[in-house]
Amino acid sequence: MAIFSMSTFVLLTFAVFTAGQVRQEIHIYNSTDCSGLRIHGATSSGLVSLIPNAKMRSVFIIGLWRIRDCTSVTNCVPDAQSPPIKAYGTCFGVTFEATVFNLSRLGDPYMTEKRLNVYSGRVIDGQVTPIWGNMTSIDDQGTLLSMGSSFHTGNYWWTVYSGLNFTGVAECLRPDSHTVNNGYGVSRTVNVNYTVGSVREGCF
Repeated sequence: MAIFSMSTFVLLTFAVFTAGQVRQEIHIYNSTDCSGLRIHGATSSGLVSLIPNAKMRSVFIIGLWRIRDCTSVTNCVPDAQSPPIKAYGTCFGVTFEATVFNLSRLGDPYMTEKRLNVYSGRVIDGQVTPIWGNMTSIDDQGTLLSMGSSFHTGNYWWTVYSGLNFTGVAECLRPDSHTVNNGYGVSRTVNVNYTVGSVREGCF
């Protein structure tokens, strides 16, 4: 189980720019303030085994990442017990006693893809339905999704409707202020109880 400190340290100079874009990254440190020995760094999902005597005491994050601690390479805590962490260049003090972790990057590498991900669980967990554009229905059978959370990448706005063909109760999913101001980012909605029968680009 992880314990996150209330204090954060902004370290925007760590951001890696590639062709004018900022990449999703996570860096793990043995210290509490993202200084000294960096024991792991990643830009994509994967399983991590720390070096002997190392502990995760702080993490530097760009983007949206889920950290699941594991008792072995095949036994990690469920997604629902590890809500993802979102930041744009921030150090978080943490306390993880495990030495094996599953790191999951949520979204495309540069946080610019036009894609909405609808989840059945409340903390970006459970069954996921990806959406790339207007959908008058989720499938040919007129299935209604139960949405507990979502995230989307890029500076895009979405409306989810409770009925088919853009009818019923409408909920606007907006990009966060960082994404609006910078053109890239990951925006999330958690702990909701929406019914989704159709999806439309933009907010209406």
